Amino acid sequence: MINGAASRKYFPNENPIGHRFGSSLETSGQIEIVGIVGNTKYENVRDAAPPTMFVPHLQTRMFGPTFTVRTAGDPLAAIGGIRAAVRQIDPTLPISNVSTQTEQIGQRFLQERVFAQAYALFGGLALLLAAIGLFGLMSYSVARRTNEIGIRIAWGHRPATC
Repeated sequence: MINGAASRKYFPNENPIGHRFGSSLETSGQIEIVGIVGNTKYENVRDAAPPTMFVPHLQTRMFGPTFTVRTAGDPLAAIGGIRAAVRQIDPTLPISNVSTQTEQIGQRFLQERVFAQAYALFGGLALLLAAIGLFGLMSYSVARRTNEIGIRIAWGHRPATC
C-alpha cells in the first residue's frame, strides 16, 4: 500500500493500484500496489506528509514491525491482550516501545510546548519590566512636581485641576 502523497508524486493522473515496483534493481517488480491509504505526518507536523509505502511484515524484514490498534476503552488496559495476540501469531517477535497515540502526539509537540512556555515567560518578563519602567517614570515625574502640586493646593486649587 502507498499513501496519497506517493500516489500523487509517482503516479500523477493515473490509478496506481496494480502497478509493480521494487526498492532496488534486483527486486524490481516484486512489490505490487494493492491500495492507497491517507497521509500521515511522522516527524514534523509543519511539513507535508512524505510519500510512504507500507509493506507487510512477513514480506520484508527491513524494519521492525509497527502495530496500530484502535481501542474502545482505555488503551493502556488493552496492552496485555495485544501482547498475547501478537505472541500467538509470532512468539519470537519482541514487543517494545508500546505507547498511546496521546503520548506520541505529546512527544511530537514537546518542542513547540517548550517554545510556547519560553515565549510566555519572556513575554511576562517584558511586561514586568515595562510596568516597572512606567512606575519609575511616573514616580520620577510626581517627585519632580511635588513642590509645585503643594503650592497649587495651598493657593486653593482643587487636586483634579493641578
